[in-house]
Amino acid sequence: MTSTSARRAVLATLTTGIGLVHLLDLPGKWEETRWMGIAYLGLIASTILVTELLLRTDHAATYLCAASLATGPMIGFVLTRTTGLPGAHDDIGNWSEPLGLASLFTEATVLLLSAVALINRPHTDADHLHAASRPGGSTIPNQHARTTQPTPASFDHA
Repeated sequence: MTSTSARRAVLATLTTGIGLVHLLDLPGKWEETRWMGIAYLGLIASTILVTELLLRTDHAATYLCAASLATGPMIGFVLTRTTGLPGAHDDIGNWSEPLGLASLFTEATVLLLSAVALINRPHTDADHLHAASRPGGSTIPNQHARTTQPTPASFDHA
């Protein structure tokens, strides 16, 4: 198993963990704040889809999806503990809830590993071809780099 496939397997497991934490919290959230319960269902479904992507592909977009999936609940956790959200003010100041801490740890780890995967990704010819297919894209690396023009003094006078 390569380090890339090992990282993808760990990310897939952790992404599933995000879904599991929110599934465990779903019954109470559904009763307390219905709109958040619905958002949990969307998050849980998304974790299943992103997990499948992580297991099947090594595309940069997959890591961006995983990072985005982890970032949303982290922001939600902070908001529910600070300002509260519409209809959800019971958790303000409740920073030590075990399920919330497990969620934060899992999401932060997914975010970190996704960032590492994106930073360490080798750039391939396919990446350049993909860039060229976008409007304004180019297959030439560093297309805005300044080039120097030869000056008359630099010509060989033989």
